[in-house]
Amino acid sequence: MLQGGLPHRPLKKVHIPTWIERAIPVLGKASFGRLKADEWRNLFTVQLPLILPLLWTASKALLHNFEHLVSLVNLALKRSINNERINKYRSHLSKYMESSLILFPDSPVAPNHHMAFHLADCLDSFGPCRAWWSFSMERLMGQILKSTSNNHVGNLRALLQISALSDPALAPYIRQVKALYDPIPFVAKHTRPTSSLEEVVFQELIARINQLFPLEQVTWISSDRWAKLSSRNAAKFAQLQSRVTQLRNLTINNVLFSTMETNENNCVVALKTNRNANYGIIENIFKHSQVSPQKVVTTNTWLTVTPLVPVAPAEDTLKGLYAYDMGLALRRIDRSTRLVFHMESTPLAQDFCRVTPTS
Repeated sequence: MLQGGLPHRPLKKVHIPTWIERAIPVLGKASFGRLKADEWRNLFTVQLPLILPLLWTASKALLHNFEHLVSLVNLALKRSINNERINKYRSHLSKYMESSLILFPDSPVAPNHHMAFHLADCLDSFGPCRAWWSFSMERLMGQILKSTSNNHVGNLRALLQISALSDPALAPYIRQVKALYDPIPFVAKHTRPTSSLEEVVFQELIARINQLFPLEQVTWISSDRWAKLSSRNAAKFAQLQSRVTQLRNLTINNVLFSTMETNENNCVVALKTNRNANYGIIENIFKHSQVSPQKVVTTNTWLTVTPLVPVAPAEDTLKGLYAYDMGLALRRIDRSTRLVFHMESTPLAQDFCRVTPTS
């Protein structure tokens, strides 16, 4: 399908979040090694769906055939399943097979194609395939094949290389011996940079603090405004400083989020519940401290997100592909808006993949 025109250059423009183990930087070269099943899946469900719509502009039938294939794979791998998803899986599979017979009349139907139709019944009977697929047993068989059995295949402990040194009672002593040889790790001492927020972002932060951390009969305002108040009116307000401590990364539910300047792979996020935008780019992560009138100091972590808004329908080159279950979306950066989120209430979903636009 890709012979004669392997998309090497576009592959390098795809930014993959770090929670995806390894992106494929090049195709067809032995130096990269053999691809594992998970890497083939990432290639066909993450990377190629982002770049093939830009390359196959003259072959709509072939592109839609590929999109049906990706959609049925994505639906089959869902961690939760219902009748709607099963019916969509059947529909995409049927359309994929119909178009394949037309596009590739000389290619015979394989047993895997027949089994794919029965997979819908298995999903209906047994639930998500991740609960009953055989990859875990394949890993075990791979470990057994690589192990040195010394012709004693019946000795499971020797076969799996479980020696007496793996006794849990010996673990503390092994750690003590290792400590004699392992050097004490060097920890660099440094201070994180502080800076003042832009006025627009600072005002948005003040509004968010008043919303999330309201004080009884007292309103948070900027320290500049508070300094201009009379002593009589000052008691009605609490002052906020614009100084913040900058952060490069933030981990939420074991997922790493980064600013765009730190790592472009981890900066694009989906906003679960936000009326202003569904997607955005993390521009800034910072810690901000607020002091109440009772001199109680509270420090919170915040994120500044620049929205990614839909492009105009006339300019949307992907609008014909939104009916497929691939998660594709064409967005533009809205520099006129900054969204400020508190870490504990941030409606972030996982990082998303994206393609760097060309000039």
